[in-house]
Amino acid sequence: MNSALPTSTAATPPVPSARGGRAALDRRLAIAPQIHQALRERIVSLEWLPRYQLARAEIADEFGVSQTPVREALLRLEADGLIVVWPQSRTVVAPIDVEKVREVTFLRRALELEVALTVAAQQPQADLGPAQAIVDEQRILAPDDAGLRRFLALDRDFHRRLFELAGQATLHGLLVERSADLDRVRRLHLPLRGKRLEILADHQAILGAIGASDAPAVVAAMRGHLTGTAAHLDALVAAHPDYF
Repeated sequence: MNSALPTSTAATPPVPSARGGRAALDRRLAIAPQIHQALRERIVSLEWLPRYQLARAEIADEFGVSQTPVREALLRLEADGLIVVWPQSRTVVAPIDVEKVREVTFLRRALELEVALTVAAQQPQADLGPAQAIVDEQRILAPDDAGLRRFLALDRDFHRRLFELAGQATLHGLLVERSADLDRVRRLHLPLRGKRLEILADHQAILGAIGASDAPAVVAAMRGHLTGTAAHLDALVAAHPDYF
């Protein structure tokens, strides 16, 4: 499905958000990783759609840097599988790789089940308060389309918090790095009717099962939660073929 890119630069042209002035960077830190993270977020959030063409000089001008750190950032994005580079020709956002989505879904399910069971075994010592606060904020945002990006960020924070409670914060970071294509699919899925309420209910069920140290309930709640988007993957591909 995505073995080759069409010759056009965009099947459905994106409309990049207007950017006044130069993007902010912390000059005390390494520049290339910051640019990489900023560009990665634009791709994962679908601000830059698949096949959107990137211009190195324009990116350098936006961030107020030379093209050297931009080149480094683009090399990392290429290694991530998020862009395709034709030397001396063009650089475009890669389409979503369905097989990568399936692979990382499998990996995520295995890791997060173990994480949730580990936290459940710690009860009552584990502090679930911060995770519950995340769910409470998601409940406020769920009905509001304007809060979509914040809702998705909170979803990541919820799972990160469980990894931290299990003593596996670094592992969560590695999983996030591998999940860019899955995150793009989830961004397509999230606006659908009822999806945010489903996520909210799943998160509450996961916390309830962990708090009760109910291992079978933990497995059922987490497995159900992590297969939601995967179960709709074929339908999402059919509904948005230009993204894949």
